Amino acid sequence: MIKKTTTLALGLGLTLALLLFSWRGAAGQTVQAGKSLELINQLGGTTDVLYAEGDYVYVNVGQRIVILDVSDPTSPIQAGRSAPLAGWPTGIDVAGDYAYVTMGSAGLQILDVSRKTLPILLGHHDTPGSAEGVYVAGGHAYVADGSEGLRIVSVADKQHPVWVGDYGTTDARAVWADGDYAYVADGADGLRIIDTGDKGAPTLTGHLDPGVYPVKDVYVAGDYAYLANDSGGLRVVSVVQKDAPDLIGTASCVTSAHAEAVHVAGDYAYVACSTSLETLQVFSVADKSNPSKTGGVGINEVYDVQAVGDHAFVASGQYGMLSVDVAQKDSPTPAGVVTDRVIMGHAESPSVSHS
Repeated sequence: MIKKTTTLALGLGLTLALLLFSWRGAAGQTVQAGKSLELINQLGGTTDVLYAEGDYVYVNVGQRIVILDVSDPTSPIQAGRSAPLAGWPTGIDVAGDYAYVTMGSAGLQILDVSRKTLPILLGHHDTPGSAEGVYVAGGHAYVADGSEGLRIVSVADKQHPVWVGDYGTTDARAVWADGDYAYVADGADGLRIIDTGDKGAPTLTGHLDPGVYPVKDVYVAGDYAYLANDSGGLRVVSVVQKDAPDLIGTASCVTSAHAEAVHVAGDYAYVACSTSLETLQVFSVADKSNPSKTGGVGINEVYDVQAVGDHAFVASGQYGMLSVDVAQKDSPTPAGVVTDRVIMGHAESPSVSHS
């Protein structure tokens, strides 16, 4: 899920956009009148969202989706990249041979990633709100659509995704689907648990008030939901009773930091904490009622995070994608980096501080 506005992102990183200005009159002729804009190319840009699976990490670099080979996490390399998409990616999920990308006002876009060297745009669904996050399961894409709430889209036909149902919320920022339920991070309105057994008519089952701070991200594992709760840090919620989710544990990021994103692997939660010195924080969640910080590492920018094996992968804005060795949970260490300079063909990526 994206953690900053696209207008800010457009001004960061090295971005080259070529625009074609054209206007068509009634007779079909083209005259140069500056009436419309068409994006014909784009290079560089910030990395704000990612998805990690196996030997690959899928990231955005500006308006493109780039697939990185991380079989050697100390030296990630580009496997392939898409053409520029019609918008700025705000969230990404990968299921099988397809990547599902939310694009804010540009809705949901589906890419064929079966050939890692050449991801290709297949289909598009224009949502009524601002598509901020997506989770794919059972032939459906569950889209967190901002002020329009949860939107359920059939993706059985990848080229022609179709709306099948929705449930209105106030500020859907991220979503997780598990069985017949969708868990929506709904900003200042907290966590909403929505029964999606009937895809055409989802209904609200349970709700957790977030208190003072908004819920920005959600990860569900077993009977627990883990929330990135802005200045409230990490929150652990029992969802055994769907109609009565129960806050059972909390842990803070570093002083004055905001929890932006969360990923859970085993007994550890990896939290992107935004502050003057942005950090990746690692928490033990073996004791759900008492999550405790085990370690952290300072990173220039942290917007999204996922962990696979002994490495966490971080979307680091203008600094690209960073891999972090988390084998030692008390001392995570930067291991490798890919920036837009590398994607654009420069020979070397910048050095990474291990301090």
